[in-house]
Amino acid sequence: MDNDISRVGLNDALSKRTIDFVNRFKLLKHQPNTTSGFSATLFGEKRKQINSKTKEESYTSEYGYINYILAIRGTEMSSFKDLFVADASLAIGSIPKAQYDDMLNFYETCIKDYPQIKEKDSLTITGHSLGGCLAQLFALSICDDKNRNNIKFIYL
Repeated sequence: MDNDISRVGLNDALSKRTIDFVNRFKLLKHQPNTTSGFSATLFGEKRKQINSKTKEESYTSEYGYINYILAIRGTEMSSFKDLFVADASLAIGSIPKAQYDDMLNFYETCIKDYPQIKEKDSLTITGHSLGGCLAQLFALSICDDKNRNNIKFIYL
């Protein structure tokens, strides 16, 4: 995937916040909505470097990423599967099994391309609403005595 914002044809200026985000993080892998409605994105956080002469800050992925962020999409209000299958399951105390399974499958594909995700303190997980619930379930699913230290943070 190309992360170069200079190649995007835009009619308006991007905010500084957006430019800073695009410079600091690279979109590594995206899972569009599956048949269950699950969607997530894996980002890599680039290393900060400072030019010794100009003191200008920039980011590089030349030596790998310092952190990986798994962002899990929350409920889409227009999605029947999100509202009446996944969210309804949660409301009655069940796990949204189909989205949960798709989430674990997506993680497995991420590991194949980016095995460093499993290293200590290398993964931050975030999600909102349904995505927040899935983020918590994900953390509980992959944490055991052997690999519980790879999750750096969980943000809901």
